[in-house]
This record gives sequence, C-alpha cells and structure tokens, in this order.
Amino acid sequence: MMYADQVCRKCLIIPKGGSVRMRNSKKLIALVLALSMLLIGLVLVVREAIIRPAADGTVDEGEQPQGQELDDVEEAGSPGEGTDEDESTGRIPVDENGFDADGRIVAYFGTPDRIDGEIEDIWNIAEPVRFTKMPMGKTNTTATMRVLWDDRAVYFLVEVKDENLSDASVNVYEKDSVEFFLDEDNRRSGIYEGDDSQFRINFKNERSADHGDLTNLYSAAKVVEGGYVVEGRVALLYPPANGKVMGVEAQVNDAVGSTRIATLNIFDSTGTAYMDTSKFGEMILTGKSPGSVSQPSFYELLSLVGSAKEIELERYANGDVVEALIRESEAAIADENSTQETYDDLFNRLETAIENLVRNDLSFDEKECRDIPRRYRTSDPEDIRGTIVKVSYRTNTYDGAAKELGKYMLVYLPHGYDPNDRDTKYDVFYLIHGMSESQHTAFGDVDQNTELMRVVDNLIADGKIKPMIIVTPTWYNTEPNSPGRQSEDGMFRIKNFHNELVKDIIPTIEGQF
Repeated sequence: MMYADQVCRKCLIIPKGGSVRMRNSKKLIALVLALSMLLIGLVLVVREAIIRPAADGTVDEGEQPQGQELDDVEEAGSPGEGTDEDESTGRIPVDENGFDADGRIVAYFGTPDRIDGEIEDIWNIAEPVRFTKMPMGKTNTTATMRVLWDDRAVYFLVEVKDENLSDASVNVYEKDSVEFFLDEDNRRSGIYEGDDSQFRINFKNERSADHGDLTNLYSAAKVVEGGYVVEGRVALLYPPANGKVMGVEAQVNDAVGSTRIATLNIFDSTGTAYMDTSKFGEMILTGKSPGSVSQPSFYELLSLVGSAKEIELERYANGDVVEALIRESEAAIADENSTQETYDDLFNRLETAIENLVRNDLSFDEKECRDIPRRYRTSDPEDIRGTIVKVSYRTNTYDGAAKELGKYMLVYLPHGYDPNDRDTKYDVFYLIHGMSESQHTAFGDVDQNTELMRVVDNLIADGKIKPMIIVTPTWYNTEPNSPGRQSEDGMFRIKNFHNELVKDIIPTIEGQF
C-alpha cells in the first residue's frame, strides 16, 4: 500500500542529449529516489491554527454562495428524486446501520456552531452510520459517523470506541485515525479526480491527505472515555442542493503500538478506496428549507492561514506580503461582523501571494517542501492538457525460464506533442510505481485525468518545468488483483526489472517517440 507521505517510488530521467529526443541515447543520466513525490504532491502536515467560536447557523435571507453549477440537483425544499421521505417526519427512513432504501448515507442540512470535537445538539438531526466492513485484520473497535451539510461544506462527526490509542508508528495511516473520502460529482471513476479527496485525522488531530487539498479541511479531535471523537469540515468546490448525491467513504485505522491491526470501513470491503474511488458508496443531501442559506464561514481562510504559517517566509524576498495578509486574515476572523465576501477576498489574496513567493539569495541547510497550489490539483483546461497513450511491447521474464510475454505501459505526452514533428526534443521521465501498485497508479488510463496529470500539465503551462514525456511501466508480469499477482514474487521482479527496462522498455520508447 503506497501513500503520499512515503518515499518509496523510483524514477529515471533520461535526457536525449540535453533537451534532445533520446533517439540513440542509452546512457542513464540519473536514478532519482522520490522525485515522483514532487510531482504527485508531498503534502505537509498542517499544525492546528487559531480557534475562535463561530456563529455558524442558518438564516432565511442572504445571497447564495458563488460557485460552479452542476446539473441534476433539486430545488431547495425538495428531498430529491429517488428518495422515500416519510411525510409525517420529513425524514428519509434508514435501516439499523443508518442507510436509506438505496444503501446511501443521508446527510441533513445544518451547521455546527464550531468545529471543536464537542458533540453539539445539531448533530442529533444526523443519522448515525455504522462502520460494518473490516477489510483488514480483526478488532473489537467500533465506530459510527454522522454527516451534515450547508451551502459551503460537508461536516462529519466520527465516534470511535477504542480503549487502546497509539500514534507510535512513523506511518500516518498506521496510527489510530479516521479517514474521510469525498467525490463531489459522484463519478466514482476509479481514479482520484479534481473534486475527489481523502483526508486523515488521528486522535491528536494530526492531519494528512493522500488526495485533495488540506486547506479544504478543518478538523478537531478529542480523546474521550473509551475512545475518541473526530469532527471535520470539508469545503465544497460546487454548490450543493437537496437531492444531490455525492460519493463518500470513511475508514477507521486501529493501531496497537506501532502496528495497524485492523481497518473499519462503511462501504469498502476491499481496503482499496485509498486508490480506487469506485469503492466509495453514496450520500444524499436533504433537509434544506426553502430560502435558507448558511451564515458566513471563515474555516477555509482559517485553514489556509495555518498552512501559510508553516512556510519559512524568511526564504522569500516577498515573504512580508504573506505575513501582512496573515495578520489581516486573523483580524477578519476575530471580527464577528466580517462578511463572507471579506473571507473569500482574503483567501484569494493570501493563496495568490503564497503561489507567487520568490526565493531570496540566502542559503539554508535544508530545502523546503511546500504544498502544491490548489489550482494545480483541481484545474486542467483542455488548452493545457496532455494525453495518455498505451504502448505495448514484447519482453520476457529474464529468469531461468526466460518466458516470452507481452506487456504494456502508459505514456504521458505533453500538450502540443506532434508525432510527426521529429525536430522538437523532449526529456523522458521513467516513473516506477510502488509495491502492490501498477502502471495505472500514476495516470489511471488513457481517457482519465489524475492528480499527477493535472499537476504536470499546470507546471508545464506555467513554465516551471520543460515539456516532457513520462513513462509508467510495471515490473509485475501479472494484472493487478489477479490470482497470479498474489503468487508473484514482487521483490524478485524489482531486482530483475533493470533487464526489462534497458533491453525492452527504453528501446520501445526511443523507437516510437
């Protein structure tokens, strides 16, 4: 299982004579461990920012928040097509595990006063959903989740019953923690798209993200008798409405000492939702009264301020601009009369200032890793988007049997690549996946648009990297999740893979591109 906080992928960059096209060039210029993490998105854990009681709630008047419209949503006040609302209660009936007749989570309209790990009365309107799947291990730990929504966000509250809490592991996913997954447009296409996210919060409120932007998350965790509570808010990209259905999943990681002994899930029985959104279930939004909108919310700004404070601003010639905006943002958050327009304006200005930081001439002992800009993760217009193609080749097992076989790899071609242009030169970047992954891990498939592809497209469009070709082969000789994969000796394939790379993969790429 590979996570974004692990340095575990190997990458090869093979230039073709500087910036040349690699034809007839066989020399491996560099073996770079973890360079892929720069592209995939090494996300820093953000420390908890300042906290002030909020005045969130609902009112009957006010402008609707701005955002991109989605099709197939119902008007406020309507439960939505496909629901079976009880007219006497105004609620959708659920079973003993908290699911409606279609097996979905039901999320009611409402906003917690504050995100602090305390279970407020507003949470009583939400239906508790039980974690009934156990993809990994065995445990007596139990958990339930409740979900609310308003005009700008989805809120979740997870109560975990676990007497033994541990954060001893160096791996974030092996600590006692809660993971929340969201697919706003409910495509559940398999890959993580721009509106998809996977956030993780442990019992100490240490946060991490394998997919999605941590500035969209605000959370709190509280240890209670017999376990812990995690409360979170995920900012939405698109305006929600009654009847809208989103993809959703949640997971509890149960740790003893430095080992994760079990996982609990709501929908996924395979334990692969971290890399496959098709394993998500569904959640329907309901309960919003006509004309009701949410009070102003500063949580997106508060989360961004926390992220900005993690930046070593002394490294940048214009770091004072970010410092000034942090102070201005904190003042607005503390002012109960601030409007949503004020919060949104400060968010946009601070985000832009962070993205436009310019390094100074000072030298430091250690390099700094920063969050990838949210725009890079979520936006990939057609006029900058590259292409993914599948390339087949012949190889053999390079063992005693020397069995011949056919394999394929995925190849990223930058926007504007012309196969008939033999003069333009490209570097080639060989990106090797991790254990139990495949050639599909980075780019999904030929018609998909993964986070890595969005990041690379934006880096090229902004002139921060040169246009390049990226090749994602696999050292495995069997298909993922196949019976043969279970018995294949992965470590032997890794040690032997250099033969296939040098003798078969590189010549194929050089001959075709």
